[in-house]
Amino acid sequence: MDTAIPSDDRTFEVARRLKPYLHGLSQPTGQAAGLPAWIYTDPAFFAEERKRVFAPSWIGIAYESEVANPGDAIAAEYAGWRFIVTRAEDGVVRTFYNVCRHRGMTLLDPGASAQGRTLACPWHRWTYDLQGRLVATPNIGGNNAHECVGFDKEGLGLQAVRTDTWLGVVFVNVDGAAPPLAEYLKPTIDRLAAFDLSLTRESNETMETAFQGNWKLGIEGGVEDYHIPWVHRQLGPSGDFRGEFSGDRWVGVTCRRTMEMAKRRYDESEGAAATAALPMFPHLPETGLFEASVILSTLPATLVAAVADHVVVSLFIPESPGRTKIRRRFRFIGEAATDDARASARRKVRDAWSVVTEQDGPIIAAMQDQAALKDEIGFRPRYSPHWEPAVHHFQKVIAAKITGENLA
Repeated sequence: MDTAIPSDDRTFEVARRLKPYLHGLSQPTGQAAGLPAWIYTDPAFFAEERKRVFAPSWIGIAYESEVANPGDAIAAEYAGWRFIVTRAEDGVVRTFYNVCRHRGMTLLDPGASAQGRTLACPWHRWTYDLQGRLVATPNIGGNNAHECVGFDKEGLGLQAVRTDTWLGVVFVNVDGAAPPLAEYLKPTIDRLAAFDLSLTRESNETMETAFQGNWKLGIEGGVEDYHIPWVHRQLGPSGDFRGEFSGDRWVGVTCRRTMEMAKRRYDESEGAAATAALPMFPHLPETGLFEASVILSTLPATLVAAVADHVVVSLFIPESPGRTKIRRRFRFIGEAATDDARASARRKVRDAWSVVTEQDGPIIAAMQDQAALKDEIGFRPRYSPHWEPAVHHFQKVIAAKITGENLA
């Protein structure tokens, strides 16, 4: 007998468990009590996030550069969904579920890529073109009989997932009901408007890693600078930090510095970027305070960091309640993205981000490991009104999506 809780009952139970915490969460940041630790570990909560946070949003699953040429295809995963991203002969980037329409076999192994005009299932060789159409069914009617009376291939193509791209990222909308991507990202694009992102190109510098913790811990740590003096000492003083947010579209941090401070941070920090070797965004002033960095997490978990001389586009990809993959691509202005003269400077930028990510990893793992104890003792997180308004807002967004309550 199947004793699994029906989906609607599970949804009700998760929302019911969370609702007692909403009053404390809805208080001003300095007085608010945050959400319980079980939201980072509970499989039922993760299942509700798939349905209520990820599926209705535009989620970043891959990079356009991974399917740069017609004939390219890659496997991608996100929170249990398995996708294939293709670029067909017409140049269009498409996404399909990584599920053969015959018996449901995986077409491309996780992490695999392919190049050609078709994809064939390894089990029975049903074959699809890169527009998702079923084009061959070998031996379906018997030996060397590739057609079968009563069987029509039409309508049995791969199941498509709504897809669009921005800043080199392949986004998908699982439930198909989100606003168009340009509309969905407009608050993000507007906030980054001072940085002319059209000047940037993706370099060949990449970073791929994972942390043993829930995806939300990664976002929460990325939108506050409170911890920098102790965890990331090489970065120096935090500068004029501000936490920001825009409805349920993004949370982030910005930092204002003088050009002297900015150059010192990047030139003198161990492993940091040699700023003088890389062109800066043309809008930046030579003197006085300026916005040296804007780091936004477009919700749920695609981060764009616009810094004085580079842009980092990061995909936080939830794999389970307790594990999250991070994939990063680094963009630079004009020819600085590819020319040999600046190769060392580009590597230093990548290495600086790698160091920061490695330093965050043990903190996140310890937070994840503490979850059961924190719930046992009735612990509720508190927030610094100066440093952590974006963290507070992020938790309110998640809680509102799970419960359907208005926490504005």
